[in-house]
Amino acid sequence: MPKGVPVATMSIGENGAYNAVITAVSILSISNSEIADTKTINLIAAGEVIERPASVVKELVENAIDAGSLEIEIKIESGGRNLIIVTDDGNGVEKNDLELAFMHHATSKLHLKIKHLGFRGEALPSIAAVSRIKLSSKASGASEAWSISYEGGEKMGELTLYSLSQGTHIEVRDLFFATPNRLKFLKTERAETQSIVDIVNNLAMVNYHIGFTLTSGNKKLLKYAKQTSLFRRLCEVEEEFQGNSLEVNEEEDGIKLTGHICRPTVNRGKYTQIYTFVNGRPIKDNLLIGAVRYAYHDFIPSNRYPFAALHLEIPYDQVDVNVHPNKSEVRFQNKKLIYEIVTRGLINALSRRIGTFDVIPASDHKTTNTIEGFLKGSLSDSFDKSDVQNEFYERRLSPFENQLIKEFASQNEKAKDLSEQLKSFDYTGIQKSPSQAEIMVLEKKVLEQVDLIESHTLGFARCQVFNTYNITAVRDKLIIVD
Repeated sequence: MPKGVPVATMSIGENGAYNAVITAVSILSISNSEIADTKTINLIAAGEVIERPASVVKELVENAIDAGSLEIEIKIESGGRNLIIVTDDGNGVEKNDLELAFMHHATSKLHLKIKHLGFRGEALPSIAAVSRIKLSSKASGASEAWSISYEGGEKMGELTLYSLSQGTHIEVRDLFFATPNRLKFLKTERAETQSIVDIVNNLAMVNYHIGFTLTSGNKKLLKYAKQTSLFRRLCEVEEEFQGNSLEVNEEEDGIKLTGHICRPTVNRGKYTQIYTFVNGRPIKDNLLIGAVRYAYHDFIPSNRYPFAALHLEIPYDQVDVNVHPNKSEVRFQNKKLIYEIVTRGLINALSRRIGTFDVIPASDHKTTNTIEGFLKGSLSDSFDKSDVQNEFYERRLSPFENQLIKEFASQNEKAKDLSEQLKSFDYTGIQKSPSQAEIMVLEKKVLEQVDLIESHTLGFARCQVFNTYNITAVRDKLIIVD
């Protein structure tokens, strides 16, 4: 090939998937002997883009979304190894663009404001290189649908008429038949099917206005109707969002964070229920997962993970989505700002849900009233009432905790001395009533420790609640230590 010859390339245009855009790209000074044949190039590209059947589903469904589809149907067999079919009702592909859609292009190296999921145009040629594929489509406004087939990267015959009312129908058979060594790296049929389910769930969450159906053999795995809000779709995907959801809404410097999280009592042992999206693109980013974990670190154990579905809308020139072959990772221009927005948004949502109080200095005369209000009002509301807005932990106060609230809230508590308090405390239902000798020994130990309060900021520990909160006393103040 002579130097400087322009190469025809294709990317996803404004009107949907597969629309052709011709981009002139000059070939650098490379001798003919160094230029690999098209089939080899496609196989190399396929090795990066198509790792497993789920990769095929992801690329084809993203193209269907770009095409403006409102209904997408996916069918698989043997975990996607034998057959993958994706049908949509989108804009379709023009007859003259069907062959162009299977050409490799250089759009992945262009600096663009990427608004579409399938921006690189590598999916179809990569899939065609390692499988038998048939693309049938009817473009919007066209009178006929046309079909074209490829096998191992080679075109099989010419364009033929096809019966299709609207949109695009793609069949991918015998995945990796052209590269049999790849087959040994596939997991079990069940594992590959689950990977496809996860991909569809991720894409369905953020594209809640689209209906999705996933079928494996004769078994329907997923069925999502078109929804009007992210919350409704989340309740379809994860039932635990229903009744446990907190809304997240934060914005700064043109960056907007929206989504829903679950209260801390709903958590799991893996981070797979943390769903993150950037400009409508499902991603897995350690920065975002770390921000979510930081926001929850005061509410759940360190080895547990919350449920969260968060969508970041970022100006396209502030995020690079072309950093991973599968487009599953991104690079943020301002990592610190993104981290702060996510943590602040989640902490605000959790604070509203829990009803946390503003911090009051220890010297403020309102401290005692605030603590009494917390013990008398917040705790009793949280555990005794069924109102969803006040419920946090799903349990009732124990007899000891009820007695504790009464003791602390008593208006005459200051007038009682320590001995009288110990003698009048009601241990009924908690433990066996102590003898007079035991009370005297306990009283003596307590009085000895009271002298140490002056030199201990957190005072003298009275008790522990829920195996989490230590209740301590300093003079006329009460301190709760998490």
